[in-house]
Parts: sequence; C-alpha cells; structure tokens
Amino acid sequence: MNEIREKNTNTEKYISKINKKKIYEQIADEIKKLIITNQIKPNEKLPSERELAKCYGVSVPTVRQALAVVSSFGFIRILHGSGVYVNENYNSNYLRSVFKNVENHVEIGIDIFIQLTEMRKMFECQNAFLAAINHTKDDLIMLSELLEKHKNSAKNLDYNLADLLDVEFHLGIAKASHNIFIESFFESISNILLRMISTKKKIPEFLHNTTISHSKIFDAIEKNNPKKASKLMEEHISVQEKRLHEFFGFKNEKKALEA
Repeated sequence: MNEIREKNTNTEKYISKINKKKIYEQIADEIKKLIITNQIKPNEKLPSERELAKCYGVSVPTVRQALAVVSSFGFIRILHGSGVYVNENYNSNYLRSVFKNVENHVEIGIDIFIQLTEMRKMFECQNAFLAAINHTKDDLIMLSELLEKHKNSAKNLDYNLADLLDVEFHLGIAKASHNIFIESFFESISNILLRMISTKKKIPEFLHNTTISHSKIFDAIEKNNPKKASKLMEEHISVQEKRLHEFFGFKNEKKALEA
C-alpha cells in the first residue's frame, strides 16, 4: 500500500491510449490486487480516504467511488465512523458476486445447466478425491447427518427439502476437502446448482437413487478411498446430466425458468 508505480514518461502516452478504464476503476483494481496477493491482510484496516487520495494523487470522491466498487465485490466492509476493513471471507464473497451476476444477466436454461454439469465433472470429482484424504471425524459426522436428513426427506417425498439437502451434501464434501478455495467456489455456485437440481422431474425413484448414490460416495470418503470417491462422483453427476437431457427433451435450446 506504500508504493505507487512511478510513471514512465516514455511509455505513458501509449498506456493512456489503451487503458479505457476510469480512474476510480483502476484504483479499485489496484486495491483488489493488493488484497488478493495478501499485501493487505484479512481484517486489516485500510488507510483513510484522505490518505488514499494523497497516495494515488486523486480526489477524495474518486477514492470513495473506488472503495464502493471494491465493497460491491465483497472484498471490504465500510464501517462509517470506524473505517474500511478487509473481509475475512473475501474469496467467497467475490465468487458469489460473480455467479450472482451470471444469474442476473444470463438466461438460465439447458445450455447453462449443461455447462455447469461439465464444470462439476472436472471440479467435484477432485473435490471428492480430496475429501477422502483430508476429512476429519467432525466432517464425517456432518456428512452422515446430512445424508440421514436427505434420506428422510426422500422417504417423505419432500422434494423441496430434498433438493436443498442435496446441495448441502455436496457443499459438505467441499468443506471436507479442507481447501478454502474449493469451499468458497462451491458456495458461490450453490444457488445455480439448486436451481438446476430443482428442474428434475419429481419422481420418487430419482430421489431414492440420489440418496443411494450419495451413500456410496460417503462410504468411499469414510473409508479413505479417494479414487473410488472420485469415480462414484463422476458417475453420480453423469446420471444427473442424463436426467437433464431427458427433462428438456434432448433439445439444445434455452428455456428460461421462472424465478
């Protein structure tokens, strides 16, 4: 935070032509970069608006605009009368804001769901692999409880609760990986994932088969078998992908879902 790159007078005219961002956006990018690279640490207080303005050679209102942008991405919290602080869970906040932007500006239909499933095949298989290696006793208790609740909701044909617990189970595996980036990333896609799962046909057999699949994945994680956990997760997601195609009639067209 104590350094501002000196401008090279020989290249400045070229840089100014290609940098189309406004000054406050450039400052916001610089502050986000300092946070991401851990030069400003979680819960650390930023300099005052006046100090930042002097540091960057801009006005206080410009700094205020920059901080508002950084705050909108979840990197910082602005406490009036106290100051500006870096959020401890800024990774999760930032990713959530990115995927929230996708939800708000992209038509959510079969195309998005298929792309999400493709990403899950790469992401969640490794997630299950790591959970089988890194889980703790508390993780197993948490996953076991979620699994039992999911089974009960399936037995009672409570589809809304079952869908929610389905997502919670996958999030629980992400937590059991003990990788903060994996957990933050999965939290960020949980809303879109819930919307996708909720599109499935409400058929008791599907619900029952999902609980069986979850039980097998849990068993592999509990027995510290990463390869099997990963393979079972891939099979599980592939089945969901097939059901998506069946639900949408194998048509590759976007169908917006009611909010």
